[in-house]
Amino acid sequence: RSFWSAMIALKPWDISWGEYGVCFVAFLVAKVVGDPAMAFGVRLATGGSRFAVMDNPKVRRLEKLETIDLVYLAMNMVVSFTYVSNLMHYAANSFSFEADTMTLLNTAPAFMALFLLYDLMYWAFHWGMHRPAVYAYVHKHHHRQVLPFRGILDAENEHPLEQVGGLSLLLLTVRLVHMVFGVHGFAFAAFFGGYSTFNVVNHLPYDLAVKFPVGYTAAAHQMHHRDPLCNFATCTMFWDKLFGTFKPYKDLPKRSEE
Repeated sequence: RSFWSAMIALKPWDISWGEYGVCFVAFLVAKVVGDPAMAFGVRLATGGSRFAVMDNPKVRRLEKLETIDLVYLAMNMVVSFTYVSNLMHYAANSFSFEADTMTLLNTAPAFMALFLLYDLMYWAFHWGMHRPAVYAYVHKHHHRQVLPFRGILDAENEHPLEQVGGLSLLLLTVRLVHMVFGVHGFAFAAFFGGYSTFNVVNHLPYDLAVKFPVGYTAAAHQMHHRDPLCNFATCTMFWDKLFGTFKPYKDLPKRSEE
């Protein structure tokens, strides 16, 4: 299939719908089990260091998920499963995971290119979602949560059109970088693992920072939820700093510290 026709298929793998349904259930179980496990790991890595604003009663957060939240989350589970299935199918048929096929170009440079290109496109997409003409119809739902703390539930509590847009950029990024660098399977696995982890950790209450190699910090996205016109990228603040939309994190103290 051509580059464009193969971008997304409802069932990319040559298996029965019953088998595909079993894969979907396994996907949901992985999310249910993986989310608290990731939160536990981040809590250990940060020594339990939470953003002080999480305990400031003056800042109201979305404590209880409403019906519209649950509907969007259910829809987005189907959307994310479909896109991840397509991404894994592309990876299985395009990348080599053999050590002897690793080169100087398809490993570390490809890994960095994946992060930088994805975040560049996502910066533009996210910036566009905040334009007044479209914000109220799509992205505003995600910003009902001012202080993300649930991990994957707060991360995926967004309008399904936004989920489609973000995951389409992910597929496009992988394909474009592979055309240029010839991405090795290990570089792809490291990128996808980092991408998945960062997007969940962005919505946890812990102050995690990974300085190398992409300069990730959870504080940047937490700041975005409190000040929506800054920090539009998701994995690194490189593009926000370049385009002048970066804003350093400023915590709000607990009431007892005020």
